[in-house]
Amino acid sequence: MDDDYEELRRPHRLGFWLLPLNKAAAALVSCHPRNLERYPYDEDTRGIWIDFSDPEKQDYTVGCSDSVDIYLPQVWNSTGSSGISERHASFRAVTETGPILLCDESEYLSTEPFSHGSRSYTVNFRRQGERSVLVAQGINSLVAFGHGRFYQFELRWENDGLDEFRMEPPVLYALGPSRVKTKSYVLGGKVGGGTFGNVYRALD
Repeated sequence: MDDDYEELRRPHRLGFWLLPLNKAAAALVSCHPRNLERYPYDEDTRGIWIDFSDPEKQDYTVGCSDSVDIYLPQVWNSTGSSGISERHASFRAVTETGPILLCDESEYLSTEPFSHGSRSYTVNFRRQGERSVLVAQGINSLVAFGHGRFYQFELRWENDGLDEFRMEPPVLYALGPSRVKTKSYVLGGKVGGGTFGNVYRALD
């Protein structure tokens, strides 16, 4: 069995490391005193640990105000500002069903999951209502905040809380609908079936 999949099956804390991908994010994580707890991810990289294992702490805010959990300073240069709002975004656990959402609360809608090669499958924000989207192992693992993706991070998971939806390797999760490019749900196990078809669990 794949070593990475074996690693995912081991009991881990519910949460992820927010690891810097560009220079702006690296400088912020490595030396800014206002940030949340900072631990070394490995001997070469420092990251911010986002912990959802505490039922009393199920929301982590991102922005440039003194009250947020993850502080991203507003930076000005010759082309303008980094475009960080006081409360720019948040990572929020949906306690009823288990997933963790990235919510865009920025003034200029400048929170963005993005793709880079085959690292992660990117799912866009909802078109209506709250601008929120699922983040999980292999789904929206790269996120950016600010104008021009000013701060870029990778989400490196220990446990994403979606064990009931996990597939056998090499496919970690099945996304649907299968025949359209824009996916809108994560497919789970089979619930039942009959003459007219089968019924499966799904996470919208």
